[in-house]
Amino acid sequence: MLIANIQENTKENLIVKDKEFVLDTGNIKIPVLYLELRYIVEKIILVLVSPLWLPVFIATYIALKFIYGGKCLFKQVRPGKNNTTFQIYKFKSMKDIDPESETTLHEEERITAFGRFIRKHRIDELPQFLNVLKGEMSLIGPRPDALNCHLEWRQQIPQYDLKYLIKPGITGYGQAYYKHVSDIEEVFEKFKYDVYYLNNISFKNDIKIVFKTIEVMFTGYGAR
Repeated sequence: MLIANIQENTKENLIVKDKEFVLDTGNIKIPVLYLELRYIVEKIILVLVSPLWLPVFIATYIALKFIYGGKCLFKQVRPGKNNTTFQIYKFKSMKDIDPESETTLHEEERITAFGRFIRKHRIDELPQFLNVLKGEMSLIGPRPDALNCHLEWRQQIPQYDLKYLIKPGITGYGQAYYKHVSDIEEVFEKFKYDVYYLNNISFKNDIKIVFKTIEVMFTGYGAR
């Protein structure tokens, strides 16, 4: 098994030049064998615990069908490992835009009360278990960005593609320990968390992320 080369104080080594963010990432070495074994174990666990998450999946689907009608799942193209792309699955949490309406609702105004609830407790991410079973995602890893955001942010953060050295995750170090981002400075801060994880991939840290994520699901910290 390859061992991640731990770079101390990774999150402190920041240089800013003309709004270009550069990070001292250390000598990242991915523990390939550990991750490949973990990916297999994740799929086995998801199948074994399906009696726990499938009822929530079905109940959420029925509730959304009642609230919105039509499609309750949506697919969106996201960057994946090595900057390939895949379609991520999510539960619908916003009203559709009426193309004939003269007014355009802000995204926040389109979120329903139930949509806000499933976002707060991360239930809208539940369909991504399907992405994990398909081998496109992992339970743990850097969170994949919307494609348009990724293309924009990589222009200002030259090393941003590093977060896609491994499969993107439903949760991750940045997702669990940092808030929702709203500007490029916060994107960079969250990126530092992802780089820290890449330098410190281990079973111990993965377990910490799992328990932190459970805490986030109950408290709704960082949700939007």
